[in-house]
Amino acid sequence: ARAHGRAGGRDAAGATRRRTDRRARSIDRGARVPARRCRLASAVAAAVTGPRSFRTVTTTPLARAVYSLYAVQLATYVLPLVSVPYLIHTLGASQFGVYIFVIAVARFGVLITDWGFNYTATREIVAARLAGRPVGPIYSAVVAGRVLALAVCGVALGVLMLTTERFGGDPALYAAAFAGVAGSALMPLWLYQAFERLPVVTSALLGGRVVATALLFVFVRDRSDVTA
Repeated sequence: ARAHGRAGGRDAAGATRRRTDRRARSIDRGARVPARRCRLASAVAAAVTGPRSFRTVTTTPLARAVYSLYAVQLATYVLPLVSVPYLIHTLGASQFGVYIFVIAVARFGVLITDWGFNYTATREIVAARLAGRPVGPIYSAVVAGRVLALAVCGVALGVLMLTTERFGGDPALYAAAFAGVAGSALMPLWLYQAFERLPVVTSALLGGRVVATALLFVFVRDRSDVTA
């Protein structure tokens, strides 16, 4: 009888444990359903407004830098469409040819003083920032290299102005062209690009180009204004 009573007690205890386990699993399943719903709602919210959403990606510093570069390139091609027809009509073919030749000389100077620094310096500064190294030595080396290239261009232009009639006939034009080359060489566009601060400098560049284009219509009135 005692053995039978102990067996019955164990069966009753086992049945109680099973009921308790079933109740606990039921409660756990009920708790997991709202948790899954919360996680799903969080995932949907992250897809709409989270860091990987289209709206957020298009407003990152990298995206703003890309927009700024595209704006500068667009202005480079659009503004001449406005100014070149006016200059051809006002200056005539011969004087407009002089103007274009001076612009070409300035472009060669910009190409030489750039020397790929806009790409290599940006890459080196970004790598230094990621590695925690100072960027001051890189900045100093790039500026020194560009100033040296600018000095070489200045010496070459001075020799051409002294020894050739083509360059010596309009010294003021080539001096203005060299001033433009110097401004381009000393403009640290690569530094702003490396620090993802391009909107600041590109706004100044765009504003300057728009103002310069507008001033062409104000000051260029006849053929003699190309050398005035």
